[in-house]
Amino acid sequence: MKKTLSILLVFTLILGTLFISACSSFDKKEKGAEVDEKNLSFSTIADLKSSGTTYEFIENNRGIEDDMIVCTIKKDASGDLTVPAEYDGKEVVALLSEDPSNASVTSITLDKGVSYIENCFSEKSDALTALTLSDAATGIYNSFNNAAALAEVTFTDSIKVIDKSFNTCAALAKIETSGYVHDILDSFKDDTALATVTIGGSIQKIEGSFDNCGVTSLVFTENIHGMSKSFNSCPALTSVTMDQITGAFFTSFNKCKALKEVTYKQGGEMINKSYNDNDVLEKVDFGNGVGNISGSFENCPKYTLPEAPAEG
Repeated sequence: MKKTLSILLVFTLILGTLFISACSSFDKKEKGAEVDEKNLSFSTIADLKSSGTTYEFIENNRGIEDDMIVCTIKKDASGDLTVPAEYDGKEVVALLSEDPSNASVTSITLDKGVSYIENCFSEKSDALTALTLSDAATGIYNSFNNAAALAEVTFTDSIKVIDKSFNTCAALAKIETSGYVHDILDSFKDDTALATVTIGGSIQKIEGSFDNCGVTSLVFTENIHGMSKSFNSCPALTSVTMDQITGAFFTSFNKCKALKEVTYKQGGEMINKSYNDNDVLEKVDFGNGVGNISGSFENCPKYTLPEAPAEG
């Protein structure tokens, strides 16, 4: 009887050990599935500040607290990466990268709550084909330039700033925005395959962007407050339609050799040094009128700007 009890006791201890081991393995597996610490590292905002480096997303946005977490893509990262919304129980607010270029990361997905991307593959990203933003993504700074394989980006309603990003992306053929975008700055330049640009919401400012891109037509359905130094030397652009404009245009839409038609439905404050050197431009509709036109529509052999009505 004692021998039988001893055998049962040993058997029970073995089962208990196996169960504890299995649970431990399961926990590790679950943790690994949630946080890819092979490819990603994590630090606090306080750690970033102590390094002495300045960051746009910290300087220009309220609500950034020192205990919030920043996720960084490691130098040798590869494959499909998912940036978690939390790490060690704290909010992950931003994504950075150790190296300005990467030849092995194929996709990046931001989990809900991750708001900012900065200096993320700012120089080159050969393998990246997909970027999925979270519903809280607010700002993208100096990222995804020379992303040779990235073909399409859809920006969530939350996006407010795109700055020095998505330049010289040889395969980028389509972008889409919605909601209210505050600034598009120095972005989407030399994207020669970029044929479809859909601006589904209102925009405060487009500056230094979309030069030498492949866009074929543009329709702005919401309010644009202002544009400067943008959409120049776009060889395939044939038409531009502005439904609502409350601000001014400066040095934009010059040297667009295929541009034939421009429509302003709601006018605007000013057109300055724009729509020049457009060989085939022949039709311009100013809608309810533009406040002031200066230094524009020059060297357009098929179009003559109408004379201003006589005063009095």
